[in-house]
Amino acid sequence: MNTRTKVISLSMTAILIALLMFGASVPANAQDATATATPAATQPAAKGDRGAIGVALARALVVATAQVTKLPNEQILNALRDGKTINQIVAEQKADPAAVQAAAKIILTTDITNAVAAGTMTQKQADKALPLLDKLISAAMDRKIMLPPSEIERYATSLELRILFEATAKASNISRRELLPLLRGGQTLAAIATAHNADPMAIITTATDQLTKAINQRVTAGKLSKEEGDRLIAALPAQLTELMNKVNPLDSKTHGKGKGTPQPTAPAADQPTIAATPAL
Repeated sequence: MNTRTKVISLSMTAILIALLMFGASVPANAQDATATATPAATQPAAKGDRGAIGVALARALVVATAQVTKLPNEQILNALRDGKTINQIVAEQKADPAAVQAAAKIILTTDITNAVAAGTMTQKQADKALPLLDKLISAAMDRKIMLPPSEIERYATSLELRILFEATAKASNISRRELLPLLRGGQTLAAIATAHNADPMAIITTATDQLTKAINQRVTAGKLSKEEGDRLIAALPAQLTELMNKVNPLDSKTHGKGKGTPQPTAPAADQPTIAATPAL
């Protein structure tokens, strides 16, 4: 079966599974994980809603991987964000991938059963979907799961932008009030700095130093684990370079849509959110 055929086959599978109502709960600690799942809403997912499918499948696989490997949930999510597949995570722990697939199937099967009982899908739809679970789970085991940023990462990105914004204004010898319309006009922070005889790389270095200090302070205060802090610090050069060269970096909900100086919003919790879409 060629790549195109595989994609089409999985897409057709996704359309059928999208009739289901998924919502497996993922505990903060893998050792507390159970194979039970609860519907996330009272209405069935729309046909073709691959985002909902991805969330359901990712949750099931994370719970199953936690059960089999005994890894903390946070460690599994970090590995997924590093680009590893479920199969790679399982292999590193010398665990049984078949056991993970079996556990994930139990979770999803429970969801289907609950959906039928709740009236959010028909028994006929369930009978069509259940035989497809093995194929869908098996394919997802070897595919990268695209996770959205965690609360911590969103906070870090917001803080990065604020510090870059202020560092660029200072290095360029202009006020923040003067900097805003230039950004709104489509210029990047790097372009603005260069136009004002400032070095973008020096700005990135300054911002990296400030952010590293801020992250380490949060680690010391117990607001971040050392692992989380190390991950954030390691990602700084690439993320800051991207923000420096991004057009309209303020144009997002996280960054206030460009209204005034960007301010970081403190994370509601240090537990990452579980929402993922397999790159099928």
